Amino acid sequence: MIRPHKWLLILMSSCLLALPAHPNSFTSAARAVRKARQQTLATSQAGKLAPRTIKARTATTQGNRMNLRVARQTLRVLNQRVQRTFDQALQAQKESPYQPILTGPAKRRAPLYIPSILSAKRMYPDKPFLQHPLLGTKLAEAYFLAQNNRLFINLLREAETFWPKFSQAIPRFYEEAKALKQPENILEWTAQQIPAEVTDLFIGEIHDQHEIPQFISELLPLLRQQNPNRPIFLFTEFLLDTQYANWHVTNILVHTSKGHYYAPVWDAAHQLNIPIIGLESSKVPGMHFVKMADINGNISVIPAGATPEGLRIRNEHWYKILQEYRKKNPDALFVVYTGSAHSLYNFPFSLAKRFPKKTTRMIDLTLREIREDGEIYTKTDNLEILNPSLSFPQPVLTWDSPDLIELSGFDVRIKLEPTPKPRELIEQDMLPLQNFLQWPEM
Repeated sequence: MIRPHKWLLILMSSCLLALPAHPNSFTSAARAVRKARQQTLATSQAGKLAPRTIKARTATTQGNRMNLRVARQTLRVLNQRVQRTFDQALQAQKESPYQPILTGPAKRRAPLYIPSILSAKRMYPDKPFLQHPLLGTKLAEAYFLAQNNRLFINLLREAETFWPKFSQAIPRFYEEAKALKQPENILEWTAQQIPAEVTDLFIGEIHDQHEIPQFISELLPLLRQQNPNRPIFLFTEFLLDTQYANWHVTNILVHTSKGHYYAPVWDAAHQLNIPIIGLESSKVPGMHFVKMADINGNISVIPAGATPEGLRIRNEHWYKILQEYRKKNPDALFVVYTGSAHSLYNFPFSLAKRFPKKTTRMIDLTLREIREDGEIYTKTDNLEILNPSLSFPQPVLTWDSPDLIELSGFDVRIKLEPTPKPRELIEQDMLPLQNFLQWPEM
C-alpha cells in the first residue's frame, strides 16, 4: 500500500517529466520537488518521533480490572473451600449412624451441560461480590457448593439430636395410631380438620401420582363450602413465580394443561374462583444440575434444588412470596401445595414450621402403592422414610400429642389407594407449559 506522501512525490515527478524544455521551468519544477520532498520527510519524521496518544486510564477502567482480580481471587478461594467442605461432609456422612433426609454433599467435577445457570443476583442478592459479569456464574456455583457442603454437615449434627427422640417415640406412634378411628369419608373428614382459625394449609405430596391431584381437586370445593365468603389462594410449587394471580393466566393454564397430572387442581381452582400463584423461581437452582457424591463417593447428577442449600434458597424465596400476599390478604386461607419435603415440620427449612402452629395445618399425601414402569412397589410415607421398619396399616394418621406432630412432621397423613391411570392422562413435563405462561418480572 502506497502512503499519501509517496503519492505526492509520484505526482510531482510526473509533472516534471511533462514540462516543456524551458530552463526556468525546469529549475522551478526541481525546486518544487525538493520542497515537496522536504515537507514530506518532515511530516514522516514527525509522525515517527511523536509519542503515541494513549487513552488515559479512567477510574472505571482501573476499577473493573481491580474487580476482575478480586473476582478471580475469590473464585480460587471458593474452589478451595468447595474441596475442603466436600471432604469434610463426605467424612461426616460416612461416620454418621443416621440416615440423612437430604441428598449428600456436592462437588464440582467434570464439565457438565447446565440447562439454566445459577443466578447470583436472585440467589444471593445481598452478596454483590458474586455478580462479576465475567466470573459471576463460576463464583455463584463455587459459593453455592461450598455453602451446601457446610450446611450438610450441620444437618448431620442436627440428626444426632433428632433421631434418638424419634426412635424413643416409636411405641407411642403405634399406640396412638392403633387407637385412631378411621373416617368413613376421608375427604369430608379432611376438610373438617381445617377450622376457621387456620390461615395456612400446607399440602405435601409424592410427585407425579395422578391420585393425589385428584384428591386435592375434590378437597378444594369442600374448603370453599366451609369458607363461602373468605378469600382462598392456591400457591403451588408446580408453576413459576411469574404466574401471579391473574384470571387470564389461570384460564390459559386450565385450557393448555388438559391431560396433565395437575390439571384437575387447576380446573377446580378456576371453577371456584381461587387464584393460582406460582412459587418456583426460574432463576434459583431448581433445574441447575450438579454432580453429587454418595456415602461411598460415587457420583450422580441431580438438580441443585434438591440439595440442602438449593432447598433452603427455594423455601426462602417461597416464604417471601407468601409473606407478600399475606400483607395484602390478612384473613385469607392460603393453600400451599408442594412436595412433602418443603413443608413437613421435621424437614430442614420447613415452610410450615415458620408459621404459628395454632393457625397452621400440614397434610401429607402419599399412596399405599406406587406403579412405575409397570411394576408395583410399596411407597412409604414420611414416618417410614425416617424408619423403614415402621408400618402403619391405617390410611389416615393424626396425633393428639404435640411432640408426635413435630416428630412425624404432619398433622394429618393420608395414604390413598392407587387407581388405574386414566387413558387421557399425558405424562408431560410442566416446563414447556411454564415457559409458555412466562410473564415479565414484577
